[in-house]
Amino acid sequence: MEIVVEDPQRTGGITTYHPARYGYDESTGMWSLRLDNGVERLIPRERIVYIEDDSDGLSDR
Repeated sequence: MEIVVEDPQRTGGITTYHPARYGYDESTGMWSLRLDNGVERLIPRERIVYIEDDSDGLSDR
């Protein structure tokens, strides 16, 4: 699983995550990305550029 996110603080303007677990909360519009090191990132839906799922292919968001 690869999730590419707009990140204006980074050179190039994007950050790529490979989360161990992830989920979407419709009530808040936030993606929860749990990284391998245990850190949780909360990402607004509008910042997701695309999600690549190894089992389903590419899904634009």
